[in-house]
Amino acid sequence: MQPHERLLTLLDESSIIKEHRTVELKIVDQATFSFKIRAEITDEFSFQIRYLQDGEFVRYSYQLFTTKAILRWDNTEHFLELPNFPHHFHDEKGNRYSSKLKGDLLSDVQIVLGEVEKYLKETGVPRS
Repeated sequence: MQPHERLLTLLDESSIIKEHRTVELKIVDQATFSFKIRAEITDEFSFQIRYLQDGEFVRYSYQLFTTKAILRWDNTEHFLELPNFPHHFHDEKGNRYSSKLKGDLLSDVQIVLGEVEKYLKETGVPRS
């Protein structure tokens, strides 16, 4: 089973994802692929995953958003001063922090979904 397919199973099992769709998908082989997935969490909040893997090279971004970005995780190589460079997190105020992510798709998405769920509970966002 391709990593993209395993990810879709995790999204199906998530208690916060109402529905999702693959917007882009390119698969060369087990180690070379890219995709973008959009998911609906509530009528107001959406979630997006962009992921590219080419052998050992991995580029990712996860984003909770409405009409604007709320929470973002990525590994674009900036913010050299942060621990766990290049993995970092942007909060709703634009602050940047080191993140717990490591570029492992299936582990990272579970961390991100947990953080999104925590954010929604803390901010009192009603679940649709």
